[in-house]
Amino acid sequence: MLQSAISDHADKGYMSKKEERKNNECLTKKNKRAFFAHLVKYYIVAVCICTLAVIIPLILVWKQAAITSVSLNTSSLQDSITILNKEVAKLSIKIEQLSAPDRIESIAKEEIGLNYPQSKEIIVMDSEERGIKITFLSQSRFWTILKKSFNAGKG
Repeated sequence: MLQSAISDHADKGYMSKKEERKNNECLTKKNKRAFFAHLVKYYIVAVCICTLAVIIPLILVWKQAAITSVSLNTSSLQDSITILNKEVAKLSIKIEQLSAPDRIESIAKEEIGLNYPQSKEIIVMDSEERGIKITFLSQSRFWTILKKSFNAGKG
């Protein structure tokens, strides 16, 4: 009878306390491993999400800073171009003033001491096959050549 009671007890799924503890230890070890495996997975996912949450805003801020920097450089270059264009305009006016025929004529007369040549002082030199031919110009021919030379510079 005792045996039948033990066998009934074993059949019904009853175990001794040692067996029960041993079985519970195995279950808890498996549960702990599974729990830690899940915990590690969740930890990795959480770290990835936090990393992305930090990196994405940093990239956006860096991009905006780069855009702002380029915009400031563009503005600075536009200002430099404007200043240089004004300087070019001033220098063009100065060139016009300095290369005026009246100014050049006054400098030639006052500082260098040049005067218009007399009709007998003008010599036109033509090169020919035989040599150089010297010709004296009349006063009217001189003025014609002089007018043509001034008009050639304007047109």
